[in-house]
Amino acid sequence: MSRIVFNIAFTSKAPPEKLSGKARVEYEAERKFFNLTAEYNYFTYILNEKKVAKNKDAASYYTRGKQYVNEDITGLFNDKGLISKEDMEKMKAKLAATGSNIWHGFISFDEETSKGFTAEEQAIKFLKQSFNSFIARSHLRRDNVELFAALHTDTKHHHHIHFSFFEKEPHRNKNGELAYTHRGSFDKANIDNYLISANMYVSDNKYEYYTARDRAMEKLELIRAAGVAAREHELRAMLSALSAKLPSGGRLSYASKNMTELRPEIDAVANALVQSNPEAYEAHSEVMRQLAIREQEAVEIARDNRVAYVRNRRLNKKDIMDVMAVANGKDLQNKRIPLEFTDAAGIDTGKIDYIERLRYDYRTRLGNQVIGLIKDMGADYRAMRRTRVNDLQLKIDSKRRRSGATAVLHGFVRALGEVQRGIQADFTKRMHAIERENEREIAAGRNA
Repeated sequence: MSRIVFNIAFTSKAPPEKLSGKARVEYEAERKFFNLTAEYNYFTYILNEKKVAKNKDAASYYTRGKQYVNEDITGLFNDKGLISKEDMEKMKAKLAATGSNIWHGFISFDEETSKGFTAEEQAIKFLKQSFNSFIARSHLRRDNVELFAALHTDTKHHHHIHFSFFEKEPHRNKNGELAYTHRGSFDKANIDNYLISANMYVSDNKYEYYTARDRAMEKLELIRAAGVAAREHELRAMLSALSAKLPSGGRLSYASKNMTELRPEIDAVANALVQSNPEAYEAHSEVMRQLAIREQEAVEIARDNRVAYVRNRRLNKKDIMDVMAVANGKDLQNKRIPLEFTDAAGIDTGKIDYIERLRYDYRTRLGNQVIGLIKDMGADYRAMRRTRVNDLQLKIDSKRRRSGATAVLHGFVRALGEVQRGIQADFTKRMHAIERENEREIAAGRNA
């Protein structure tokens, strides 16, 4: 069941040309409402706790009766934190002068989820981890977007976040001219992906996956710290072969563009690395299990009728029932719905990439562990970066270094084992002494 209802709209600087008369005047009034130049404006609306018809100023609207200890706090926030009164005034000036579209909307939570959104800090974290991706995946540049929001908790069952954003500066269009984007709507796939991501953010199972992922990374960190044992010939050979193929310049990380062609090989080495250690493999298997659970949950959310829409209009349950009735040759109260709507009642799961993004994030982390392990090979790897792969002297020096490194590693493991045995012996000795002391105390108690 979807836990979130999402709505977004926009107003452009100038009314659409098709509007005239009263409709045009109403549109211009709406623009003044959202750019804060009207006496009763968007700030007045979202910052006033009681939603009264009018307020003395815009700030009183957003704060909505909140009692803050710090008078500089406005009740406004963005994904970075709370917005001060000084910054709010600057933003009001920008809004009044901007030629950008002004986007606005709300994110409403169901009754159970609302319990987790009672303070601005929770809403700020939500925007940072979920809403940012919505903008980043759109036709807008995230670094050129000014975002502000307010949390409303005055409704009994459905707490909600009102938000608005606009472009900070015009950008070069295809003709090389400075201009704001004319496009106000967002792709349906972008909205769908956001709804899935937002619902998964408030999922009860969210932490199980991230806990499993972090445990898997911890196991691989331990493998890196210990090094690859000499007996693991196949893995060492794969690491050596991969190190010879790494680019001689540029950033070395799994997600880097210069590593694109090597990713399949890095994935193969990562798989071998995971399977080289029983604990690492067990942790990896748990990550795969949690991913499967998340995928099933995402599919169920996608099938929920509260996140369905047709031609940019969300469908409610009754709409979908009507669509199905028409598809079955029925006509409900003479309400005819075009048949082409029938297949549009749900989200196209083929365009939902939430799970794939999780998988890619996990592959990236695994791949970076592999690259890190190669870097840990030290001088052998650095020489590979500087010298031709078929250099004979390099191969001789490399073999000598590997032999020396293996001997040092084995010596370290033997020494560590002796230290551990010494610690264990001392611990056992102390435990026996404590047990004997306890026995004496018990015996003394019985004889008392």
